[in-house]
Amino acid sequence: MVNRFFRDNSIPPAKKRNLLAAAAFLCLAMHAALSEPVANFTLESDFFDSMDLEVELVQPAPLDMDYADSTYILPPPKHKSTGLLGIRQPATLKYIRHYMTETKREHIAEALYRARDYRPYIVASLRKNRMPLWLQYLPLVESDYTPNAVSTSGATGLWQFMENSMEPFMKKSEWYDERLDPWKETDAAIKKLQDNYRMFEDWTMAVAAYNMGAGALMKITKANPSKDYWQLCRENLLPEQTAQYIPKLCALAELCENAEYYGLIEFGIQNEFVRDRKPEKYSYLKVKGSISLEKIARASELDEETLEFLNPALIKKITPPDEVWLLRLPAGYAKKIAKSISG
Repeated sequence: MVNRFFRDNSIPPAKKRNLLAAAAFLCLAMHAALSEPVANFTLESDFFDSMDLEVELVQPAPLDMDYADSTYILPPPKHKSTGLLGIRQPATLKYIRHYMTETKREHIAEALYRARDYRPYIVASLRKNRMPLWLQYLPLVESDYTPNAVSTSGATGLWQFMENSMEPFMKKSEWYDERLDPWKETDAAIKKLQDNYRMFEDWTMAVAAYNMGAGALMKITKANPSKDYWQLCRENLLPEQTAQYIPKLCALAELCENAEYYGLIEFGIQNEFVRDRKPEKYSYLKVKGSISLEKIARASELDEETLEFLNPALIKKITPPDEVWLLRLPAGYAKKIAKSISG
């Protein structure tokens, strides 16, 4: 039912966000009616702009400050470990404070809302490959979970691959760019991170290598064999971008995984939506030669917008003329569309 709600294109995105926020508010109201109030706080978020809601919330202090237990009538939310070792580093604490400002909170909440279609697949892929689940927040650092993001340097997609780093994971032609496909680019990013981990035997270093390049990082580690990422940062041996990259990731993972602890209800709403949610199932149709998404839409019950959403790599909205292309479709549609097209 939830999946159908978010796939219903007749409901404007802003209204969907409002309905989701209203549902969360009702849950809070029911909890308050059945138990003593936990705390008072004020929440401001663009999710609630069009709704006459006022909620009160307490924001716990960052990890390097005393925690205000006396604020709570009930026991305060427990802090959960993210598995990252750099949470208490000064650079991470700096970003925790930065991301808790009103503007950044709204920005991150919007990104998490945008991620709802992709995070279940990313989390399932990480679990399947026995990789740390905090890696699901790497696209927040890279692209704010924007599938068609393009940086000034040309890095593209959710995971921001450069064109010269696509092979052997993805392909690009005048007809398509697989970096624009969040599912394909996720598969590529996981393989790339696994390669980095095999090289450095440390996930923090593997992520640092994802940012600056494995070859460049290997030269630095060979010259400094006994130093970990944080030591390399303290001695200014890493590029500035890479020295800020892991602290940003640590801060985002910390806040998202401990949304209740920090009083970030807008983060918690999005986390609850994807928690234990299985990835969507799709069917695939082999297409030989060029056919437009518009023609497929006309020959099926699907709208063109859905086809474009599921096949974002097709730059011209046409399958490539000289290749066999796997067209992604909602589950159960491949045979129906094959019959419609051939007929």
